[in-house]
Amino acid sequence: MKKIINLLKNKFYRNRFNIGLLNKKKKYYSVDSLISEHFKDNPEHPCIVTLKKALELGNKKSLIIIETGSSAWGTNSTVLFDNYVNSWGGYVYSTDIRAKPMLDLKNKVTNKTFLYCQDSVKFLKELNLSNFEKYKKLVYLDSMDVNWEKPVESMIHCLREYLAIIPKLNKHDLILIDDTPKNLDILKKVQGIKNSEYFKKNIKIGIHGGKGSLVRDLIFDSKNFEILINEYQLLFQIK
Repeated sequence: MKKIINLLKNKFYRNRFNIGLLNKKKKYYSVDSLISEHFKDNPEHPCIVTLKKALELGNKKSLIIIETGSSAWGTNSTVLFDNYVNSWGGYVYSTDIRAKPMLDLKNKVTNKTFLYCQDSVKFLKELNLSNFEKYKKLVYLDSMDVNWEKPVESMIHCLREYLAIIPKLNKHDLILIDDTPKNLDILKKVQGIKNSEYFKKNIKIGIHGGKGSLVRDLIFDSKNFEILINEYQLLFQIK
């Protein structure tokens, strides 16, 4: 029954959006304190280093944060991004193909965050950023969970997202991609032995599984981008 209800919600809310309902929220005075409090229950979280670096590069100034794969649990990145813009300015635009994240998050974020129920590639293609030319942008690609045994679908989806948003970005803008481990050891530490075995088998046939691995291959030798960090996530900047 729960599955049927979720399917009906997805259909009903598809291509709709909600604005966060909170008008007031705690303000932070450093990215350090923001990250520390956000991850206080999981201080060893594998995404801390990259998320912290990305937000630090916002320089405590207004950011336009664009997220695919809204997160109301786990890393809870949508709330983290909302806390940043609530403290230092800007807006968050977040989409998920499921309605549940949008409905769960609307009571947890401020009216600086816009929550969509939409296919991420379509969302990125249609997103109008013309009013934000002077704003620095952070794009966080985290939709479509990786099947580590068969990762190609997620890899291609992420590449399509990248190709949809990159024409709308400018010098110094940032792109952060989840689930893109640098090597087998990092994947094993984060995802466990079973998924690391899948990862190892795929490498033998030329598939470096990971959500952003095709994007990484595309930009690796380009003079137009600088890879800042690649551990479990991939963070790079437009030069």
